[in-house]
Amino acid sequence: MKVHLRYLLLLLTGISLLQAQNVGIGVPVPLSKLSVAGNLSIGSSYTTVAAPTNGAIIEGDVGIGTNSPITKLHVNGNIYGGFPAACDVGRTVAGGGTVPDISTTSTAVDGGNVLLTLDGPGKVHVEADVTFQPTSATTPWVGLQVCATDGTTTICTPDNNYTMVTPSGYMTLSHNYILDLPSGGNWTFMFRIHKAGDGVTVNVHTYSLCAKFIGF
Repeated sequence: MKVHLRYLLLLLTGISLLQAQNVGIGVPVPLSKLSVAGNLSIGSSYTTVAAPTNGAIIEGDVGIGTNSPITKLHVNGNIYGGFPAACDVGRTVAGGGTVPDISTTSTAVDGGNVLLTLDGPGKVHVEADVTFQPTSATTPWVGLQVCATDGTTTICTPDNNYTMVTPSGYMTLSHNYILDLPSGGNWTFMFRIHKAGDGVTVNVHTYSLCAKFIGF
């Protein structure tokens, strides 16, 4: 009778034990050390919190490949989270923000900062939108590029040149391109503006810069 009651309780709670010492919660035949059919909450403060459907919430630090994690997620080894991508959005002091001013009269000047770490060579889609204002009513032209450097090699997109239509107002330059990077490693992306030496200074007000790895 006691044996039957024991198995009945195991079935009611959805917990099963195999001879291989696998444990299943809501799983009749678990094939892993622990198999859970549903969601999972870990941590004393999370025991009364419902985790996402078929997901998990964990209160403390998590270590993968390490038994002494020092951050919320500590991975000892490589990690793959899909295609790497990152963006940088800023507003300069001239535009009412806090990013140091970016301006040029004739020479090229760089702005923005996006870092991607690639496992090997591949193609990266880059996109930049830069809003600027000239300091003169003279109609200047401005060139916009996006460049990537690993500290040794620098690769830039072709120029995307615009002519100011309303010199006393604002103008937004937009550029998107696919850069073919020759090697893996840490690549830093930035936008680059330059213009003819006509004596007119261009001040950047806002910018957005994005880079996304799209394939080999």
